[in-house]
Amino acid sequence: MISESIRKDGDFNLKNNYEEDRNTKKIIGPVDVENHTVSKDGKLYSIHSIGTSCLVLIGYSIFGITGARINLALLAGIIPFLFYQLGKIFHLSSEEATLIAVFYSVSLPFPMVAGQIFPDLPTGILLIFVFTILLMSETKINFKNNHILYFACAVGCGCLAWLHTKNLPSVMLILFWVLCKKEVDLKSKCIFLGTILVFVFFFLVCNFFWFGSILGPYGEKNSPPTFDLNFFHWITIFWGLFMDRNQGLFFQNPMIWIPGILGIFFLILNKDLKRTGILFLFVLILQLGLNAGHPCSYGCLSLPGRFQWSSAVLFFLPFLAGWKMLSSISRKIAWEIFILCVVYQVWIGKYWFDYTSSLYHVMEPDPQKRPGFFPEKILFYLPSWTDPNSSWKAVINWVWIGIFLLPILLLGYLWIRNIRRDKKV
Repeated sequence: MISESIRKDGDFNLKNNYEEDRNTKKIIGPVDVENHTVSKDGKLYSIHSIGTSCLVLIGYSIFGITGARINLALLAGIIPFLFYQLGKIFHLSSEEATLIAVFYSVSLPFPMVAGQIFPDLPTGILLIFVFTILLMSETKINFKNNHILYFACAVGCGCLAWLHTKNLPSVMLILFWVLCKKEVDLKSKCIFLGTILVFVFFFLVCNFFWFGSILGPYGEKNSPPTFDLNFFHWITIFWGLFMDRNQGLFFQNPMIWIPGILGIFFLILNKDLKRTGILFLFVLILQLGLNAGHPCSYGCLSLPGRFQWSSAVLFFLPFLAGWKMLSSISRKIAWEIFILCVVYQVWIGKYWFDYTSSLYHVMEPDPQKRPGFFPEKILFYLPSWTDPNSSWKAVINWVWIGIFLLPILLLGYLWIRNIRRDKKV
Protein backbone atom coordinates (compact mmCIF):
# COMPACT_ATOMS: atom_id res chain seq x y z
CA MET A 1 0.00 0.00 0.00
CA ILE A 2 2.90 2.36 0.74
CA SER A 3 4.41 1.56 -2.67
CA GLU A 4 1.07 2.37 -4.30
CA SER A 5 0.97 5.75 -2.55
CA ILE A 6 4.54 6.57 -3.57
CA ARG A 7 3.91 5.48 -7.18
CA LYS A 8 0.58 7.19 -7.64
CA ASP A 9 0.63 10.20 -5.34
CA GLY A 10 4.28 10.74 -4.49
CA ASP A 11 3.47 10.82 -0.77
CA PHE A 12 2.98 8.56 2.26
CA ASN A 13 -0.65 9.48 3.04
CA LEU A 14 -2.53 6.23 2.53
CA LYS A 15 -6.08 7.45 3.15
CA ASN A 16 -7.14 7.75 -0.49
CA ASN A 17 -5.26 4.57 -1.40
CA TYR A 18 -7.12 2.48 1.17
CA GLU A 19 -10.43 4.00 0.05
CA GLU A 20 -9.73 3.19 -3.60
CA ASP A 21 -8.49 -0.31 -2.83
CA ARG A 22 -11.63 -1.07 -0.86
CA ASN A 23 -13.44 -0.96 -4.19
CA THR A 24 -10.80 -2.14 -6.65
CA LYS A 25 -9.28 -4.86 -4.40
CA LYS A 26 -6.06 -4.38 -6.37
CA ILE A 27 -3.87 -4.88 -3.31
CA ILE A 28 -5.66 -6.23 -0.24
CA GLY A 29 -9.27 -5.08 -0.47
CA PRO A 30 -11.30 -4.30 2.69
CA VAL A 31 -9.01 -4.57 5.69
CA ASP A 32 -8.80 -3.45 9.31
CA VAL A 33 -7.17 -0.14 8.39
CA GLU A 34 -7.10 1.06 12.00
CA ASN A 35 -4.68 -1.73 12.92
CA HIS A 36 -2.22 -0.79 10.18
CA THR A 37 -2.27 3.00 10.22
CA VAL A 38 -2.09 6.03 12.48
CA SER A 39 -4.32 9.04 11.82
CA LYS A 40 -2.84 12.55 11.90
CA ASP A 41 -4.39 15.78 10.58
CA GLY A 42 -6.89 13.85 8.50
CA LYS A 43 -4.20 11.70 6.92
CA LEU A 44 -3.36 8.04 7.40
CA TYR A 45 0.24 6.90 7.79
CA SER A 46 1.26 3.25 7.85
CA ILE A 47 2.68 1.79 11.07
CA HIS A 48 4.89 -0.40 8.88
CA SER A 49 8.36 0.83 7.94
CA ILE A 50 8.79 2.12 4.41
CA GLY A 51 12.07 0.33 3.69
CA THR A 52 10.47 -2.77 2.19
CA SER A 53 8.10 -0.61 0.13
CA CYS A 54 11.06 1.25 -1.35
CA LEU A 55 12.83 -2.03 -2.13
CA VAL A 56 9.88 -3.31 -4.16
CA LEU A 57 8.86 0.00 -5.74
CA ILE A 58 10.28 -0.63 -9.22
CA GLY A 59 8.86 -4.13 -9.51
CA TYR A 60 5.49 -3.06 -8.08
CA SER A 61 5.25 -0.08 -10.46
CA ILE A 62 5.68 -2.40 -13.47
CA PHE A 63 3.94 -5.65 -12.51
CA GLY A 64 1.99 -4.87 -9.33
CA ILE A 65 2.21 -7.26 -6.39
CA THR A 66 3.81 -9.94 -8.57
CA GLY A 67 6.52 -7.45 -9.47
CA ALA A 68 7.08 -6.67 -5.80
CA ARG A 69 7.61 -10.36 -5.12
CA ILE A 70 10.01 -10.63 -8.06
CA ASN A 71 11.96 -7.67 -6.68
CA LEU A 72 12.43 -9.39 -3.33
CA ALA A 73 13.26 -12.72 -4.96
CA LEU A 74 15.98 -11.00 -7.01
CA LEU A 75 17.35 -9.47 -3.82
CA ALA A 76 17.46 -12.93 -2.27
CA GLY A 77 19.47 -14.00 -5.31
CA ILE A 78 22.56 -12.26 -3.92
CA ILE A 79 22.56 -14.59 -0.88
CA PRO A 80 24.73 -17.35 -2.44
CA PHE A 81 27.28 -14.77 -3.62
CA LEU A 82 27.61 -13.35 -0.10
CA PHE A 83 27.88 -16.88 1.27
CA TYR A 84 30.56 -17.73 -1.28
CA GLN A 85 32.60 -14.69 -0.23
CA LEU A 86 32.33 -15.76 3.40
CA GLY A 87 33.52 -19.23 2.41
CA LYS A 88 36.62 -17.73 0.83
CA ILE A 89 37.25 -15.69 4.00
CA PHE A 90 37.29 -19.01 5.86
CA HIS A 91 39.86 -20.31 3.34
CA LEU A 92 37.61 -22.87 1.69
CA SER A 93 38.48 -23.95 -1.84
CA SER A 94 36.40 -22.40 -4.63
CA GLU A 95 34.58 -25.70 -5.22
CA GLU A 96 33.84 -26.28 -1.54
CA ALA A 97 32.72 -22.66 -0.98
CA THR A 98 30.43 -22.84 -4.03
CA LEU A 99 28.88 -26.16 -3.04
CA ILE A 100 28.17 -25.13 0.53
CA ALA A 101 26.90 -21.66 -0.43
CA VAL A 102 24.49 -23.01 -3.04
CA PHE A 103 23.04 -25.81 -0.92
CA TYR A 104 22.57 -23.54 2.11
CA SER A 105 20.93 -20.90 -0.11
CA VAL A 106 18.34 -23.32 -1.50
CA SER A 107 17.51 -24.83 1.89
CA LEU A 108 14.65 -23.65 4.06
CA PRO A 109 13.49 -21.02 4.67
CA PHE A 110 14.95 -19.21 1.63
CA PRO A 111 13.13 -20.76 -1.38
CA MET A 112 9.84 -20.59 0.51
CA VAL A 113 10.11 -16.96 1.62
CA ALA A 114 12.21 -15.22 -1.05
CA GLY A 115 9.14 -13.52 -2.53
CA GLN A 116 7.30 -12.81 0.73
CA ILE A 117 6.68 -9.09 1.27
CA PHE A 118 8.13 -8.73 4.75
CA PRO A 119 11.27 -6.94 6.00
CA ASP A 120 12.72 -9.99 7.76
CA LEU A 121 14.66 -11.66 4.93
CA PRO A 122 16.05 -8.34 3.56
CA THR A 123 17.16 -7.58 7.13
CA GLY A 124 19.12 -10.82 7.24
CA ILE A 125 20.67 -10.13 3.83
CA LEU A 126 21.86 -6.69 4.94
CA LEU A 127 23.22 -8.06 8.20
CA ILE A 128 25.23 -10.81 6.50
CA PHE A 129 26.50 -8.18 4.04
CA VAL A 130 27.67 -6.06 6.98
CA PHE A 131 29.36 -9.01 8.69
CA THR A 132 31.06 -10.05 5.44
CA ILE A 133 32.70 -6.63 5.29
CA LEU A 134 33.60 -6.67 8.99
CA LEU A 135 35.20 -10.10 8.60
CA MET A 136 37.16 -8.94 5.56
CA SER A 137 38.54 -6.19 7.76
CA GLU A 138 39.12 -8.47 10.75
CA THR A 139 40.97 -11.14 8.74
CA LYS A 140 43.16 -8.56 6.98
CA ILE A 141 41.89 -9.40 3.49
CA ASN A 142 43.43 -6.91 1.07
CA PHE A 143 41.14 -4.26 -0.35
CA LYS A 144 42.36 -1.27 -2.32
CA ASN A 145 40.30 1.31 -0.45
CA ASN A 146 39.07 0.50 3.07
CA HIS A 147 37.14 3.77 3.16
CA ILE A 148 34.84 2.49 0.41
CA LEU A 149 34.47 -0.76 2.33
CA TYR A 150 33.35 0.99 5.52
CA PHE A 151 31.08 3.33 3.56
CA ALA A 152 29.31 0.31 2.01
CA CYS A 153 29.06 -1.28 5.45
CA ALA A 154 27.55 1.91 6.88
CA VAL A 155 25.00 2.12 4.05
CA GLY A 156 23.94 -1.43 4.89
CA CYS A 157 23.55 -0.49 8.56
CA GLY A 158 21.64 2.68 7.67
CA CYS A 159 19.19 0.77 5.47
CA LEU A 160 18.51 -1.62 8.35
CA ALA A 161 16.90 1.20 10.32
CA TRP A 162 14.53 1.94 7.44
CA LEU A 163 13.53 -1.72 7.16
CA HIS A 164 12.32 -1.85 10.76
CA THR A 165 12.76 0.17 13.95
CA LYS A 166 13.68 -2.99 15.88
CA ASN A 167 16.91 -3.13 13.86
CA LEU A 168 18.18 0.07 15.48
CA PRO A 169 19.70 -1.69 18.55
CA SER A 170 21.73 -3.94 16.23
CA VAL A 171 22.85 -0.92 14.19
CA MET A 172 23.93 0.96 17.32
CA LEU A 173 25.82 -2.10 18.56
CA ILE A 174 27.72 -2.48 15.27
CA LEU A 175 28.45 1.26 15.23
CA PHE A 176 29.85 1.15 18.77
CA TRP A 177 31.98 -1.90 17.87
CA VAL A 178 33.55 -0.21 14.83
CA LEU A 179 34.22 3.05 16.70
CA CYS A 180 35.95 1.14 19.51
CA LYS A 181 38.11 -0.90 17.16
CA LYS A 182 41.69 0.39 17.35
CA GLU A 183 42.71 -1.07 13.98
CA VAL A 184 40.20 1.12 12.10
CA ASP A 185 41.73 4.45 11.07
CA LEU A 186 40.08 7.73 12.02
CA LYS A 187 38.90 8.58 8.50
CA SER A 188 37.14 5.22 8.14
CA LYS A 189 35.47 5.71 11.53
CA CYS A 190 34.27 9.18 10.52
CA ILE A 191 32.89 7.86 7.23
CA PHE A 192 31.16 4.99 9.03
CA LEU A 193 29.70 7.21 11.77
CA GLY A 194 28.67 10.02 9.43
CA THR A 195 26.92 7.75 6.93
CA ILE A 196 24.91 5.94 9.60
CA LEU A 197 23.97 9.20 11.31
CA VAL A 198 22.62 10.60 8.03
CA PHE A 199 20.40 7.54 7.51
CA VAL A 200 19.19 7.47 11.13
CA PHE A 201 18.68 11.26 11.26
CA PHE A 202 16.39 11.29 8.24
CA PHE A 203 14.60 8.21 9.58
CA LEU A 204 13.86 10.00 12.87
CA VAL A 205 12.87 13.22 11.08
CA CYS A 206 10.41 11.33 8.89
CA ASN A 207 8.96 9.64 11.97
CA PHE A 208 8.47 13.03 13.61
CA PHE A 209 6.93 14.49 10.45
CA TRP A 210 4.48 11.63 9.97
CA PHE A 211 3.66 10.64 13.54
CA GLY A 212 4.70 13.60 15.70
CA SER A 213 7.29 11.46 17.49
CA ILE A 214 10.80 10.29 16.58
CA LEU A 215 9.64 6.87 17.81
CA GLY A 216 7.21 6.75 14.91
CA PRO A 217 3.86 5.00 15.46
CA TYR A 218 5.26 3.39 18.60
CA GLY A 219 5.28 6.77 20.33
CA GLU A 220 1.50 7.14 20.10
CA LYS A 221 -0.79 6.48 23.06
CA ASN A 222 -2.69 3.83 21.15
CA SER A 223 0.40 2.54 19.37
CA PRO A 224 0.51 -1.05 18.11
CA PRO A 225 1.96 -3.53 20.64
CA THR A 226 5.61 -4.35 19.93
CA PHE A 227 6.87 -6.32 22.92
CA ASP A 228 5.12 -8.63 25.38
CA LEU A 229 6.63 -8.18 28.83
CA ASN A 230 5.38 -11.63 29.86
CA PHE A 231 8.63 -13.55 30.44
CA PHE A 232 7.05 -16.97 29.86
CA HIS A 233 5.69 -15.83 26.51
CA TRP A 234 9.11 -14.50 25.52
CA ILE A 235 11.14 -17.56 26.55
CA THR A 236 8.62 -19.96 24.97
CA ILE A 237 8.71 -18.20 21.61
CA PHE A 238 12.50 -17.73 21.80
CA TRP A 239 12.92 -21.47 22.37
CA GLY A 240 10.38 -22.21 19.65
CA LEU A 241 12.31 -20.14 17.12
CA PHE A 242 14.90 -22.89 17.43
CA MET A 243 12.93 -26.02 18.31
CA ASP A 244 9.26 -25.71 17.30
CA ARG A 245 8.34 -28.28 14.64
CA ASN A 246 6.91 -25.59 12.34
CA GLN A 247 8.64 -22.37 13.37
CA GLY A 248 12.04 -23.59 14.49
CA LEU A 249 15.37 -23.08 12.75
CA PHE A 250 16.51 -26.59 13.68
CA PHE A 251 13.55 -28.25 11.95
CA GLN A 252 13.53 -26.03 8.90
CA ASN A 253 17.28 -26.25 8.36
CA PRO A 254 19.35 -28.78 10.36
CA MET A 255 22.55 -27.18 8.99
CA ILE A 256 21.88 -24.52 11.61
CA TRP A 257 21.54 -27.15 14.33
CA ILE A 258 24.85 -28.99 14.67
CA PRO A 259 27.34 -27.01 12.53
CA GLY A 260 25.62 -23.69 13.27
CA ILE A 261 25.49 -23.89 17.06
CA LEU A 262 28.98 -25.42 17.26
CA GLY A 263 30.25 -22.63 15.03
CA ILE A 264 29.22 -19.96 17.53
CA PHE A 265 31.64 -21.47 20.04
CA PHE A 266 34.32 -21.64 17.35
CA LEU A 267 33.87 -17.94 16.51
CA ILE A 268 34.10 -16.89 20.15
CA LEU A 269 37.11 -19.08 20.99
CA ASN A 270 39.15 -18.43 17.82
CA LYS A 271 41.70 -15.69 18.54
CA ASP A 272 41.42 -14.18 15.03
CA LEU A 273 37.61 -14.14 14.97
CA LYS A 274 36.80 -13.66 18.66
CA ARG A 275 35.80 -10.00 18.54
CA THR A 276 33.60 -10.40 15.48
CA GLY A 277 32.19 -13.60 16.99
CA ILE A 278 31.12 -11.83 20.17
CA LEU A 279 29.54 -9.00 18.16
CA PHE A 280 27.76 -11.58 16.00
CA LEU A 281 26.40 -13.38 19.07
CA PHE A 282 24.96 -10.16 20.52
CA VAL A 283 23.37 -9.17 17.20
CA LEU A 284 21.89 -12.67 16.83
CA ILE A 285 20.44 -12.52 20.36
CA LEU A 286 18.98 -9.08 19.62
CA GLN A 287 17.38 -10.28 16.39
CA LEU A 288 15.83 -13.39 17.92
CA GLY A 289 15.12 -11.81 21.31
CA LEU A 290 13.25 -8.75 20.04
CA ASN A 291 11.25 -10.89 17.60
CA ALA A 292 10.42 -13.45 20.29
CA GLY A 293 8.97 -10.70 22.47
CA HIS A 294 6.49 -9.55 19.85
CA PRO A 295 2.92 -10.32 21.00
CA CYS A 296 2.16 -11.56 17.47
CA SER A 297 3.86 -14.86 18.23
CA TYR A 298 6.12 -16.10 15.43
CA GLY A 299 4.92 -13.51 12.92
CA CYS A 300 1.17 -13.03 12.39
CA LEU A 301 -0.42 -14.44 9.25
CA SER A 302 2.84 -15.32 7.57
CA LEU A 303 4.67 -18.47 6.57
CA PRO A 304 6.24 -20.45 9.43
CA GLY A 305 9.23 -19.00 11.20
CA ARG A 306 9.00 -15.45 9.88
CA PHE A 307 10.63 -14.04 13.01
CA GLN A 308 13.72 -16.18 12.46
CA TRP A 309 14.22 -15.45 8.75
CA SER A 310 16.81 -12.75 9.38
CA SER A 311 18.66 -15.08 11.76
CA ALA A 312 18.54 -17.94 9.24
CA VAL A 313 20.68 -15.82 6.90
CA LEU A 314 23.00 -14.78 9.72
CA PHE A 315 23.49 -18.38 10.80
CA PHE A 316 25.52 -19.12 7.68
CA LEU A 317 28.48 -17.46 9.40
CA PRO A 318 28.56 -19.84 12.40
CA PHE A 319 27.62 -22.68 10.05
CA LEU A 320 30.88 -22.05 8.18
CA ALA A 321 32.80 -21.89 11.44
CA GLY A 322 31.12 -25.11 12.55
CA TRP A 323 32.02 -26.71 9.23
CA LYS A 324 35.68 -25.88 9.83
CA MET A 325 35.35 -27.20 13.37
CA LEU A 326 33.78 -30.51 12.28
CA SER A 327 36.33 -30.88 9.51
CA SER A 328 39.10 -30.61 12.08
CA ILE A 329 37.54 -33.60 13.88
CA SER A 330 36.80 -35.62 10.74
CA ARG A 331 36.21 -34.56 7.13
CA LYS A 332 34.11 -37.68 6.70
CA ILE A 333 31.80 -36.76 9.61
CA ALA A 334 31.48 -33.19 8.31
CA TRP A 335 30.43 -34.31 4.83
CA GLU A 336 28.11 -37.02 6.16
CA ILE A 337 26.27 -34.46 8.31
CA PHE A 338 26.07 -32.09 5.35
CA ILE A 339 24.69 -34.77 3.01
CA LEU A 340 22.10 -35.86 5.61
CA CYS A 341 20.94 -32.24 5.92
CA VAL A 342 20.56 -31.97 2.14
CA VAL A 343 18.60 -35.24 1.97
CA TYR A 344 16.34 -33.98 4.77
CA GLN A 345 15.70 -30.76 2.82
CA VAL A 346 14.65 -32.77 -0.23
CA TRP A 347 12.30 -34.91 1.88
CA ILE A 348 10.67 -31.99 3.69
CA GLY A 349 10.48 -30.04 0.43
CA LYS A 350 7.78 -32.29 -0.99
CA TYR A 351 5.50 -31.21 1.87
CA TRP A 352 6.07 -27.45 2.04
CA PHE A 353 6.34 -27.00 -1.75
CA ASP A 354 2.95 -28.58 -2.45
CA TYR A 355 1.13 -27.15 0.57
CA THR A 356 2.69 -23.73 1.11
CA SER A 357 -0.67 -21.96 1.31
CA SER A 358 -1.75 -24.20 4.20
CA LEU A 359 1.33 -23.33 6.26
CA TYR A 360 0.30 -19.77 7.12
CA HIS A 361 0.61 -19.07 10.81
CA VAL A 362 -2.94 -18.63 12.15
CA MET A 363 -2.26 -17.81 15.82
CA GLU A 364 -3.73 -21.11 17.02
CA PRO A 365 -2.21 -22.11 20.40
CA ASP A 366 -3.44 -25.71 20.13
CA PRO A 367 -0.66 -27.59 18.29
CA GLN A 368 -3.14 -30.23 17.11
CA LYS A 369 -4.98 -27.60 15.06
CA ARG A 370 -1.90 -26.26 13.34
CA PRO A 371 -0.82 -27.51 9.91
CA GLY A 372 2.87 -27.99 9.38
CA PHE A 373 5.73 -29.35 7.34
CA PHE A 374 5.34 -32.96 8.43
CA PRO A 375 2.85 -35.82 7.92
CA GLU A 376 0.09 -35.77 10.54
CA LYS A 377 0.91 -39.27 11.75
CA ILE A 378 4.27 -38.14 13.18
CA LEU A 379 3.23 -34.75 14.63
CA PHE A 380 2.58 -36.31 18.04
CA TYR A 381 6.28 -37.16 18.29
CA LEU A 382 7.52 -33.66 17.44
CA PRO A 383 7.90 -30.66 19.78
CA SER A 384 5.51 -27.72 19.69
CA TRP A 385 6.28 -24.44 21.48
CA THR A 386 3.04 -22.53 20.97
CA ASP A 387 1.55 -22.15 24.44
CA PRO A 388 3.53 -20.55 27.33
CA ASN A 389 1.39 -22.45 29.84
CA SER A 390 1.50 -25.98 28.45
CA SER A 391 4.61 -26.21 26.25
CA TRP A 392 6.98 -26.49 29.21
CA LYS A 393 4.91 -29.33 30.68
CA ALA A 394 5.00 -31.49 27.56
CA VAL A 395 7.37 -34.44 28.01
CA ILE A 396 8.02 -34.71 24.27
CA ASN A 397 9.39 -31.16 24.24
CA TRP A 398 11.97 -32.06 26.90
CA VAL A 399 12.90 -35.22 25.02
CA TRP A 400 13.66 -33.10 21.96
CA ILE A 401 15.71 -30.64 24.01
CA GLY A 402 17.92 -33.60 24.87
CA ILE A 403 18.00 -34.79 21.25
CA PHE A 404 19.11 -31.36 20.06
CA LEU A 405 21.69 -30.69 22.79
CA LEU A 406 23.47 -34.05 23.17
CA PRO A 407 25.16 -34.14 19.71
CA ILE A 408 26.34 -30.56 20.20
CA LEU A 409 27.85 -31.39 23.59
CA LEU A 410 29.46 -34.58 22.27
CA LEU A 411 31.00 -32.98 19.19
CA GLY A 412 32.08 -29.98 21.26
CA TYR A 413 33.90 -32.34 23.62
CA LEU A 414 35.63 -34.11 20.70
CA TRP A 415 36.73 -30.76 19.25
CA ILE A 416 38.21 -29.58 22.56
CA ARG A 417 39.97 -32.95 22.96
CA ASN A 418 41.49 -32.60 19.48
CA ILE A 419 42.76 -29.11 20.28
CA ARG A 420 44.43 -30.31 23.48
CA ARG A 421 45.97 -33.28 21.69
CA ASP A 422 47.37 -31.03 18.94
CA LYS A 423 48.92 -28.71 21.53
CA LYS A 424 50.71 -31.64 23.17
CA VAL A 425 52.10 -32.71 19.82
